[in-house]
Parts: sequence; structure tokens; C-alpha cells
Amino acid sequence: MGGSGIKNKGFSLSELMIVVIIIGIIAAIALPLYQNYVEKTRLTQARAVITQVQQEVQRIKLRDGSLGVNSAAIVVNVQNVLTDSKAQGMINENGLNQYYGFNVVAGTSSGQYFFNITPINTSKKGLYVDQSGNAFKCPDANSVTSRTGCEKM
Repeated sequence: MGGSGIKNKGFSLSELMIVVIIIGIIAAIALPLYQNYVEKTRLTQARAVITQVQQEVQRIKLRDGSLGVNSAAIVVNVQNVLTDSKAQGMINENGLNQYYGFNVVAGTSSGQYFFNITPINTSKKGLYVDQSGNAFKCPDANSVTSRTGCEKM
């Protein structure tokens, strides 16, 4: 009687290797998609922070009649709103300070300013937002500074 009717149960090495290869292919496709999703979410959060800052800037402008007498004063006043505790709280709450630097720079026209959201990892995407609220997604940190190669969001 014995053991001649025993069947092997389990997977062969080749079956296991095929499964491992399939999992590897799926991971290779999914990881970049996930990373792009995370980066896009961070940029959206950064834009939301700037929207809140711009609303506060507009309140100050309405209250005081202007933001300053010249471009330098305007940039300083807007930068003060960006660095106040409310704005910094939003930046820190979302962990954006780990990925981006936020600052205000003067534009070429008198009274013009831009928000630069520059990625710390210089190869990641960043944003610049003009004083009207138009946001532009840039391919890397240098593009944020030079405002070249950016696309409107």
C-alpha cells in the first residue's frame, strides 16, 4: 500500500520565481505613479497655503490702503505675512517645510511680487505664484527662480 499515491503539494521554484517577477514589475510601475501623486499633493497643499497668505495680504491692503511705498517695502510686508505664525503653522502642519522653501521676490514692474515655492530637492517640481494668484508649476528649482519652462496650473 504505502507511499506510491502521495502527491506533492506546494509550489515549484519556477512558479515562485514567476510570482516574484510579476510582483517586481507591478512595484516598478506603481512606485513612480505613487511618488508623482505625493509630489502633486504637496504642490497643491503649498498652493493652498499661498492662497491663504494672499487673502491676508489683501486684508492688510484694504485696511492700510497699500502694501508699501515701493517694491522693496511691498516685498517685506508680504514676506512678513508669509513668515507670521499663522502661515508658518500651515506650512509646518502639512510638513511642507521639509520639502520646500517659501519666499517672496520682487517682480520687474513696480509693486509686483511673486511667491516662490522652491523645492529643497532641486530636481523636484516647484511653484511660483504671482500676486494675482496665478500659479505655475515648474520642472525644478532653477525654473522657479528664473520662471522658465513652467506651466500654468
